[in-house]
Amino acid sequence: MVRFHSGQDVTMPVVASMCVTYDPYDKELDGMADAVAKHAFGTNMAGAYRWANALGYNMPSSPNLPASAYSGGPVVMDNNKPPAEHPELF
Repeated sequence: MVRFHSGQDVTMPVVASMCVTYDPYDKELDGMADAVAKHAFGTNMAGAYRWANALGYNMPSSPNLPASAYSGGPVVMDNNKPPAEHPELF
């Protein structure tokens, strides 16, 4: 979730969300992912911006977001995507 929030990998993290569905600390874990993304990468809004625009919301541009936050930008910002997840890039 940190990678999604920070914009390092803006593919939809469906499996990560499903893995914590019944975890009593779901909200705390997401809050921690937000905090780590903001501290380590400078933003916790890149994934939200990318998907809000894709879903038809009109989001204002922000100078603090990486290129992955915008439609047409890269989907993955580094080479740390696990090989098992590479098919979703095609």
